[in-house]
Amino acid sequence: MRSKWLLIFVIFLTIVNLTALTTLCYHRWHVNSRNCDKACPEDHLQADRVLQQRLGLSAEQLQRMRQIRADCNLQTARIEEQLADKRILLSQAIMTADTDSIKIKQICCQIDSLQAQMQRRVVNHLLTQKNILNLDQQHLFFAMVMKCCSMTMNNPTNCVMLKK
Repeated sequence: MRSKWLLIFVIFLTIVNLTALTTLCYHRWHVNSRNCDKACPEDHLQADRVLQQRLGLSAEQLQRMRQIRADCNLQTARIEEQLADKRILLSQAIMTADTDSIKIKQICCQIDSLQAQMQRRVVNHLLTQKNILNLDQQHLFFAMVMKCCSMTMNNPTNCVMLKK
């Protein structure tokens, strides 16, 4: 009798766990994928429209945001090129027959430095954008940024609002 109740209890817990897992997967992939295009526009014109509509930007604010994005794109493009070059060097250093671990560590340090530089540029970009917005717009803007980042966690470069 005891083993019968134990078996029923195990089956019940299995059903509950499978239900919870199914719900979690549904919300993780299905619901987020439907809302991702709303939070993370694909192109700059669409991003500008979304910013203007959701934040209620004036024409002057929108123009300043565009200029800031263009300036940031110029700065980050150089860093992206350098990162790509360093990653190629790293791959070549790893593939050589006589792997030089000191050289690999130096290249990794250079990559780390470039990534930190990129991070600082993006943070400065966001702070500059923040200065253009009023307090209510700032709250809405950073809520949009956080939503965009959470939906593109697997590939954060997908968010147009934060990149070129």
